[in-house]
Amino acid sequence: MLKKGLSGVVATIILVLLVLVAVGIVWGAIRGIINEKIDIVNSCFGNFEKATINSQYTCYNSSSNEFRFSIDIKDTEIDKLLISISGRNETKSFEIPQLGSSLIRNYNGNYNEDIKLPGKNAGLTYVANISKVGKPSLIKIAPIIGGNQCEISDSLSEIDDCILLIQ
Repeated sequence: MLKKGLSGVVATIILVLLVLVAVGIVWGAIRGIINEKIDIVNSCFGNFEKATINSQYTCYNSSSNEFRFSIDIKDTEIDKLLISISGRNETKSFEIPQLGSSLIRNYNGNYNEDIKLPGKNAGLTYVANISKVGKPSLIKIAPIIGGNQCEISDSLSEIDDCILLIQ
């Protein structure tokens, strides 16, 4: 009767406290990851089709091997746009805005000049030198908002020849 020991109740309380501490540590580690993912989702949420390709001003000029495309931005703040142009030979990607480039220019600008992004509720037309791509078969755009790349906002797979549009 002089032996001392832990009762079953005290042992159960200690185990419950250990489990609660372990859960708190795991939650603390996971909470940061979850909050980061929520911030990414919130920056892109509700912005689907806020950046679109204007098919009326998008065409391929086979004589100069240049691809003209027009981007419209709706009522949203976009940091950058990722443009992907695919052809039979390869795919080229560009970011807008961009410091001088020998592959893309503003419609009325020159190559190696800075390329600007359309403003809110506005649109701009660009010209891309896609000699390695060949005739484009697909253009896709994805906005970058709050430093996070969102899903593809718009794409166009029926690209006309510019000469046919002029006639």
